[in-house]
Amino acid sequence: MDLHGLTNADLIELANDDDFQKIIASDPELAKLDAKRYDERKDFFALNWMLGLAPVAVGRLPILHPLTPAKWAFLWGIKNAYVLGGICTPKDADIFLFVLASDLRDLGCTVPELPTKAAGFAASAGLSFQAAHEEISFLVAVSFLPLQMLPRSKDDTPPHYDVEWLADLVSVVSKESGETSSFIMHEMSLTAACAFVVSGRKAVDINHEVRRPVPAEIATAMLERSYELGRAYLDKKRT
Repeated sequence: MDLHGLTNADLIELANDDDFQKIIASDPELAKLDAKRYDERKDFFALNWMLGLAPVAVGRLPILHPLTPAKWAFLWGIKNAYVLGGICTPKDADIFLFVLASDLRDLGCTVPELPTKAAGFAASAGLSFQAAHEEISFLVAVSFLPLQMLPRSKDDTPPHYDVEWLADLVSVVSKESGETSSFIMHEMSLTAACAFVVSGRKAVDINHEVRRPVPAEIATAMLERSYELGRAYLDKKRT
C-alpha cells in the first residue's frame, strides 16, 4: 500500500488534527468509496424480511412464508446441500423451494415423501436449475446478512442447526423481541432473528467489535485516499 511518504509520526499528527479530520469527513471520493460497502439489493431484501413484507416471488412462485429458523433447521436435518454446503443438485433446489413456499407445520407429506412431492418444483416456477440455484443462494445470503456485523469466529467447526441451536436462537430472540417461541420459529424470518441476535450483542459490545464489515479492496482504496489527502495536507501546512 502506498503511504505517500507518510511516517508513523505523520499519521499520529493527522489522527489528532481536527482540521484534517474535517477534510476526511467531507471528501467526496471517500464518500463514494464508503457507499460501495453496501449491497443495496441485499439490504432491500433484508429489510423486507425484517418488516415481514410478503409475498416475494422466485420465478413465478409466490413466497407467502419467509425462510424461518424452523425451516432452516428442518432443511439441515434432512441434509439439504444449501444448508450443509457442498455440491447442490436440482433435487436440493426443488426441496428447498418447496419447503420455503410452504408452512412447515403443514407440508402435506411425510419426510420420506418429500423428494417426490417436491420433484420439478423449480421448473414449475419457470426456473432452470441454474436460475433456482442463484435465487436460493441469494436468499440464504440475505437471511444471514445481519451476522456479518459480528466478529469472525476462530472456530472452524461446521455449525449444527439442531434442536440446541434452535432453542438457543429462540431464547435470545425472544428476550430481544418479546415474541413467542412459536412465532420466532415459524413466522419470523431468519433475517429478522439474526438481526435481533446482533442487536443483543451490540448492547453489550463495549469494544465496538460489532459493526458492518468493509470489503478488503474498498478498505485499501479508502486508506490510500486518506494517505493521499494526508500528504497533501501536511505539505501545505508545513510550507
